[in-house]
Amino acid sequence: MAPGAASAGTAATTNAPSVTFGTANLAAANVLYAGLSPGTPGLYQLNIQVPANLADGDYAITLALGNFSTPAGGFVTVKN
Repeated sequence: MAPGAASAGTAATTNAPSVTFGTANLAAANVLYAGLSPGTPGLYQLNIQVPANLADGDYAITLALGNFSTPAGGFVTVKN
């Protein structure tokens, strides 16, 4: 992609991301898409499926991709 250009369609990352809920790593099959968000320059999108057996509660979430890792402080609330 050229700098500042919007993706016309999906453009997945070349490396697979690692996603952690609390202390558990999310299975690779639960990462549905990681890549550029179509039509929005510079915005990446992550589509994940939360495991069905995850108990209700607030879970710290982190994402690692290559040399990048999200900062601490992100949470996902699960309510079945």
